Amino acid sequence: MVSLPDLPNELLIELATHYSLLYIGIDAVIHGELREKYAGDHAIRSLSQTCRRLRHVFLPILFSRVHALLTWRNLPLMLSRPILGSHTNILEDRMIGIRDTPYVAPLIRSLSVTLEECRYRWQPIAEFIQVLGLLPDLENLTIIDPHQEAIPFLISACEGRTFPSVRTLAIDNILGPIIPCFPNVRVLTSAGGGHNCLLESLKGKCEQISTNKLIPATVELLRDAIPNVRCIEVWDNKRLDVGALNLLQDMNALIELRYRYQAWNYDCIPREMDISAARRVLRSSKAVGVKKLRLQVLESSVLLHEQVILVREFVLNLLGNLLCVALGCVSGILSRLAIARFFFDEGL
Repeated sequence: MVSLPDLPNELLIELATHYSLLYIGIDAVIHGELREKYAGDHAIRSLSQTCRRLRHVFLPILFSRVHALLTWRNLPLMLSRPILGSHTNILEDRMIGIRDTPYVAPLIRSLSVTLEECRYRWQPIAEFIQVLGLLPDLENLTIIDPHQEAIPFLISACEGRTFPSVRTLAIDNILGPIIPCFPNVRVLTSAGGGHNCLLESLKGKCEQISTNKLIPATVELLRDAIPNVRCIEVWDNKRLDVGALNLLQDMNALIELRYRYQAWNYDCIPREMDISAARRVLRSSKAVGVKKLRLQVLESSVLLHEQVILVREFVLNLLGNLLCVALGCVSGILSRLAIARFFFDEGL
């Protein structure tokens, strides 16, 4: 009888792909990812502890995404601590665990942390920054829930350091000063309110960003902060502002605009004038290729429907219309010639 360890590695990895990417709670919302009904971390953890062969296959999958978050999953721990800001050690304990298990560090691709416990404590921040330097293949980083009092500690700990492997960064709006430490970021998500502060801190520092996920109220600041952005995703429950959209015209690198809204929020359904304004923005871009306007309808964080509107250059649209008219005329002429030939052959 064939058992699980007897299966080839390719099939075992295929089984693991049917689990989610282990996004949980706020992390899924921040990254704009679709929430999975079942997160397979417990199953993958059990499989990685079964035998040496399964450990070799499933351990990299298990540790590809690591969390150090204060969420409902560790709520009992939170409630057992008399003072949250000074007695919880979730971040520090997890970072020490990574530091003390060197074989795990190369496996981590995504790291998500909250700085809730670092209000008056610098040690967890120091451990966190030290661990960042030990992750050679870290691509996705999320840092949320910082206290204003902890910002000087974080800036001091990051001074003189760079983390070039990070490509996707999701941070709170007040963490703008540490963005220069991530010179190769391509996708930026602002995870807190008041995004204006974050965008102001980006000026002249992140010209290479290709995707930015923001709320409509801050769209107008993109022009000065990140002029070379290629994709903008608006994912808050607010209607697109036509005036703000018009300010995005002539952003020469913009090639895609996404607008996400909840199915129950009828006030956010894009109107024809909103769609027309978005078309004008995309058409004004000098980026090569067909631009795309994506209208996505969600329920909670589950994608229900997506409408993709292709936006071509005005000249291309005109040529396309002329070509259609020309083909129609040619088709009509050929039809008439065929009828005339038929009658001629019949001798009528």
